[in-house]
Amino acid sequence: MATISEPHIPPPSRYRSRVGMTILLAALALGPLAWIAQLLVVYAVASHACYPDGAPLLDGARVGFWWVLLLINLVGIVFAAAAGVASLRNYRLAKAVSGRVEIAMRVEGRAKFLAGWGGLAGFGFFVAAIFDLIALIAVPPCLG
Repeated sequence: MATISEPHIPPPSRYRSRVGMTILLAALALGPLAWIAQLLVVYAVASHACYPDGAPLLDGARVGFWWVLLLINLVGIVFAAAAGVASLRNYRLAKAVSGRVEIAMRVEGRAKFLAGWGGLAGFGFFVAAIFDLIALIAVPPCLG
């Protein structure tokens, strides 16, 4: 019987270390997690500052906590941007690997897919965090 021999495809292990699964998943999850953490922490700090005992403050907002809210928002923005930049790096590395046809069949699909969605999520939640920052600046906290 005649057998059809398939071309030998070397294992992609030496290229996989350039675009690892850990960094792909971390970059994918960091943007949404940063935004969720930012939202929850800002809500908790603002709630406690404006309604310390379950009743609203009569004398208006406390002055110092606005800077804390601003710092929390900026940290969330930095983490979401870092997720987008890491995903962009991963995408470029995956694209560089995809130039080698024999390795592209194994590595390219997973890495480019996760890096692409990580970039969309990172930059999307970066924009959401920017909108939260704009809301913090435009709307005074502790409205009575």
